[in-house]
Amino acid sequence: GIQPSLVTRAEAGSRRSRCAAAMSFQIPVPPGMTVEKEDSDSDPEAVALRQQRRQEREAREAREEAREKEAAERAAARRAEEAGKELFLQRICSTGDQVRAHLSSTKGGRPDDFEKRVAVATELREEAKAKFEASVLDEAVLLWFCAVHCLDFTANELSERAEASADGQRVRNMVIPILSNLAVALRRTGDLAAAQSAADLGLDVAQALPYKDSKPLRVKLRFHRALVRGELRDFAGARDDVRHVLQLDPEHAGAKCVLKNAQIALQREKGPEDLRWKGPLTVALPTKAKSSQGSSSLAHWKIALLIVLG
Repeated sequence: GIQPSLVTRAEAGSRRSRCAAAMSFQIPVPPGMTVEKEDSDSDPEAVALRQQRRQEREAREAREEAREKEAAERAAARRAEEAGKELFLQRICSTGDQVRAHLSSTKGGRPDDFEKRVAVATELREEAKAKFEASVLDEAVLLWFCAVHCLDFTANELSERAEASADGQRVRNMVIPILSNLAVALRRTGDLAAAQSAADLGLDVAQALPYKDSKPLRVKLRFHRALVRGELRDFAGARDDVRHVLQLDPEHAGAKCVLKNAQIALQREKGPEDLRWKGPLTVALPTKAKSSQGSSSLAHWKIALLIVLG
């Protein structure tokens, strides 16, 4: 028979072979059998490589965490800086010193008290309206700028108020119509860039108001900006603005006229220069060849009245 020692050695060799095969093909090892650890667990070179990879991964994660922390700190610093800034006048007026000087000479400067500033802004708004109706446009613009300056509260100043939210809404409700009027007056004086900035700012401020309450203001601002864009020959922008107006107010006669003219102007821009659109987009084109010049002029004045009084 076979000696016991030889059987034991043969069985052990067979067991090791089965374990190696199981590890190689990643099949489950039968119960009761043990698998020897891979040689890489004790291989100094493999251990060093895994440690290096772990250190590199931890270093990348640390750098990413540091970048995110730095970005968050910069954002917080910007918010803190913005909260202490006056944001209205600087966006629409390049002559802030002249505005402050005029306010100082006519009203003794801008008051510090919230209610007094609102009261002075109200006075200036009415004075500007009278100048505008008298066609003294430059003075009207200056007075409206002064009113905006009075209403230019920083976020920090408003946050100190007991009724910060209500006071913020109150300021926005006052400043948006002034910006709408400035968009009209500045366009008429030929300062188209400032006119567009006034309309842009008005629409930005309106975002903070409830949609239902701000809808009429948005209509006016969009329409006024469409007219400015038309004079800047941005007919696509004008078309988009009046389309938005018509979504809010489908019966807006001025917007219907401007939309039709903006589409015609866009088509003519592709043709000879002498056939391209000239003049404001509010001009109502005659629908028939026999339409008289008088009827066209009358339609134009009707639309002009809607722009000013609407």
